[in-house]
Amino acid sequence: AGWVLEAEILAHKGQPYEAHHLFSEVCKREPKHPTACGGAVSTIVASQRSADAFAYLRSQYPRMREHPGTAHHYWVSKAKVHQQMGDVPEAIISARRALGFRRDDRAALQLLIRLHIELGDSDAAQSAMNRLAIKMKGEKTDAQYVELARAVTEMTRRLTR
Repeated sequence: AGWVLEAEILAHKGQPYEAHHLFSEVCKREPKHPTACGGAVSTIVASQRSADAFAYLRSQYPRMREHPGTAHHYWVSKAKVHQQMGDVPEAIISARRALGFRRDDRAALQLLIRLHIELGDSDAAQSAMNRLAIKMKGEKTDAQYVELARAVTEMTRRLTR
């Protein structure tokens, strides 16, 4: 428990790579520890070390695919690493696989919208935005939602001129 707490503190202080090492050590010893194993994945992705992140994700895939929640986390994380590497088409494939496990996951939908915007695919971005709007019906919109809506609207406006 001490290493997990220390890793959480490091992650909060903006030291994801250092936090990853502590989380992954706990995960090796306790492979079903949700905080440590999930934290190890999240922090290696946040560290922006794409090769290390891919290697770690690859090593964790057999364990993570066993449960829909961890499989979802695996695919979202893989999408983020592909995006960091500039491989937007692969990032979109991974984000869609994540949504296969949690169809209406807000964070995965927002990631998918950003990826389609980055790729310049206004139809796909609008389609994902519509899914997010339906999911959020009745919920309070946040700044991220408003920013994505504006970006999709602006992209569509530019393409129709």
